[in-house]
Amino acid sequence: MICLLVVESKRLRSKSWSEAASPHPNPSEVNRIMRDIRVATVQFQHQPGDKTYNLGRVEHFVAEAARSGAEIIAFPEMCLTAYWRVRKLSREAVEALAEPVPDGASVRCSTEAVVKSS
Repeated sequence: MICLLVVESKRLRSKSWSEAASPHPNPSEVNRIMRDIRVATVQFQHQPGDKTYNLGRVEHFVAEAARSGAEIIAFPEMCLTAYWRVRKLSREAVEALAEPVPDGASVRCSTEAVVKSS
């Protein structure tokens, strides 16, 4: 199943209430410190253990979300490796999947996809 859902929020706080002019700002103050944003969520059928394929899907959905005007995109936990698969791996196999942050291939590829789609 492949699904891209883009949701437009009505308001998202752009700074905390404590930064507002008063502890209980009036409606015009609320509008001054809040703005509309679009958020995308993704669900897709990943390929277990195939980071290259899964990163390709991430790149595709990042581009789709950008074309839809989304500013934030959320992917399923462990969509690059397959959650159910990892729990059955040996310690050595899990360590082989691990990558340094922020210099690992997955972070670098995801970052490049965002920059390319901006």
